[in-house]
Amino acid sequence: MTTLYKPSRILFGIPWIVFAIQHFMYSEFVATLVPPYMPARLFWAYLAGGAMMAAGISLITGILARTAALLLGIMLSIFILQLHTAILSSSTVTTQNWTRAVQDISLAGAAYMLTGKPWLVRIGRFLFAGAIVFLGMQHAMRIDFVTARVPDYFPARMIWDYFIGGIMVVSAACILLNLKARFAATVLAGLLLLIFVAGQLPGLIREPHNPLRWTTGMLELAIAAGAVVLVAVMGNRKS
Repeated sequence: MTTLYKPSRILFGIPWIVFAIQHFMYSEFVATLVPPYMPARLFWAYLAGGAMMAAGISLITGILARTAALLLGIMLSIFILQLHTAILSSSTVTTQNWTRAVQDISLAGAAYMLTGKPWLVRIGRFLFAGAIVFLGMQHAMRIDFVTARVPDYFPARMIWDYFIGGIMVVSAACILLNLKARFAATVLAGLLLLIFVAGQLPGLIREPHNPLRWTTGMLELAIAAGAVVLVAVMGNRKS
């Protein structure tokens, strides 16, 4: 681990506080996402929100942070297996469905990396980088709904979208193949943080009462934080 571990852990913890608040504020909507075969769907919405709040607080304060990261990773894995697979197996699959599933895979990977357990770090690294390859490819396939979205005020946005998607794919591929992996992770982290600050933060300030802004913004921040986590757990190894 490097000195980046603590700030990356805190940065990754912040979005989960926001997600938890949203679970409580919009519990009726969240309950609709719970599989219909599960009883007391509203209870599960509140339980998930409580778990996210506990994980966020733990990651930010450092109290049982690695245990919280492990439990968060397991919860996200359950979401992927129980919620996203059911949605993706339906007849009304959309690009947004795929994106949300892959975003959760990247977040699960970041959570596993924060556990500090070598075998989970390796799994997390693979999950996170693999997800980034997919999210980067979306910049060439579906630029109206992408992660790391170029701000509306940028000129020649399509060119920037392709450029950013290319960097995401190449850097993630280098991480998977262990080719200058730490440098690639650093470039990826810097890019995603810059896009969050330039693209999402102004919208959050401009529309602080827009829940969609918060959901999208915090997802982008969590994924950017995951890239910082990746840099931190790779330490000072020569890659």
